[in-house]
Amino acid sequence: MRKGIILIVTIVPIVCAIGCATPPMVTHIKSEPAGARIEVNESYVGEAPVDVTLPQAGKRHRLLAHVMIRALAAEAGQNDQEKHYYYHQWAPENVLFDMTRKSFISNQQPEGDRK
Repeated sequence: MRKGIILIVTIVPIVCAIGCATPPMVTHIKSEPAGARIEVNESYVGEAPVDVTLPQAGKRHRLLAHVMIRALAAEAGQNDQEKHYYYHQWAPENVLFDMTRKSFISNQQPEGDRK
């Protein structure tokens, strides 16, 4: 009887820990029109549409660090885009870039750096 209780007390937490683990959420990145070059934290991950797994933890899929996703124009007339997601924010399931929108990425140097 005692061996049965010890066995249950030992195995139940292990089974619960293994069964309760949540797989990381995959983020689907898409661009309109398709084909934009996608970078995550300045590392190339592929051309849109592409699926990536962002650094996350827990069953609520909270980000472990700041993440910048950038879509670089594939054709003339398109604009580069970027989106930021911050520490402890939920990992996005879908990210859409409209490459025809005006870019908010500044190519100008800050005032103090101009010569």
